[in-house]
Amino acid sequence: MACFILAWRGQDPIGLVAVTGRRREYLAAAELFIDSLGADLLAMTADSRMVRTPTNPDTGQTWRPGEISAYARAHPDKEGEVFTEVLATIVVNRAGDQGHAMNAYRVTPSPFRAGHHHLTWLDWAPDEAAPSGAIPEALAAAMGRPSLDVRYVHAGGDLAEIEQWRDEADIATLAAMHQRLGSAARMMLFAEPGTPRDQLLRSRLNPEQIRWTRDLGL
Repeated sequence: MACFILAWRGQDPIGLVAVTGRRREYLAAAELFIDSLGADLLAMTADSRMVRTPTNPDTGQTWRPGEISAYARAHPDKEGEVFTEVLATIVVNRAGDQGHAMNAYRVTPSPFRAGHHHLTWLDWAPDEAAPSGAIPEALAAAMGRPSLDVRYVHAGGDLAEIEQWRDEADIATLAAMHQRLGSAARMMLFAEPGTPRDQLLRSRLNPEQIRWTRDLGL
């Protein structure tokens, strides 16, 4: 499955990473964004599955971790009856606030073109008010740690140079992301065109690792 993580520092979007893998890889990328990019706001969007029944039909017991994915692989015909595919988004910030959205969908083969598929959004939402579990808890815990700027000041950093230091830290985060997750993660940094940050990023990174903020449509 795939996951997209977008980070803001203050009101400015600063980075995006696309991660393939599972929860461990998603959390590794998110915690790097929070700790090394110093994200004040983070949005994580990933493919997921939500159950429609309180128990696993195969066992008659309450769902255990990992069983939903295993059940979906074994019983794809039960999609829409026992489980539903969803695009799940979790948003967290430094103040401890959390928001979420669950958008259910179904993918079906195209009746018009062989090998192509249609995506249909469904009018369905899970019963629970908010997502729970390891990912929301880990994101909240990471956001509760001292921010990048706080650590910089405590280390005796010069406030007059904090903007350039942030930019260097962002470049180092991109390298750390590649080192930790390899080909499982594709990360890019954002900049306003013509700014010192833009000039620095373009002198140090490949073009595909940089996007102008104005092109995001945010």
